[in-house]
Amino acid sequence: PVSGEGLITVLSGRPPVLPFSKVDLESSDDETGQRFTLYGRSNRIVEKIWLNDDGTTAERASFFDTWGRVNHTLTFTDFRYVEDILFPFEIVIAQNKGPKATLKLERLWTGVPVSDETFVLDLSDTAMTDLDT
Repeated sequence: PVSGEGLITVLSGRPPVLPFSKVDLESSDDETGQRFTLYGRSNRIVEKIWLNDDGTTAERASFFDTWGRVNHTLTFTDFRYVEDILFPFEIVIAQNKGPKATLKLERLWTGVPVSDETFVLDLSDTAMTDLDT
């Protein structure tokens, strides 16, 4: 499951960072960049984040289940500058042994004003049910 905050982070072009108690910074498997390995309780790997060659941009992140197997992977590619911000225009979300989704951006705007009403949930046509009774 992905939290709302995690989804917003992905759509912002960054991998979410899961809670961790220890982190290692190592050379990546292909020796061209660096990789953060995040460990949770009981010293179990919870996430790995691969950085680009200069260590400034996350290009991939894998998330692990409690048995240490990859659950899903995010891959960020087609990086372009938008108002001095490097942003991936392709984001792939792939589950291990499951579906894969690709988000390809055509345009990206920054600093666009958004009215407060955009974030108001309209429940006027909704029947409310008291779950405590």
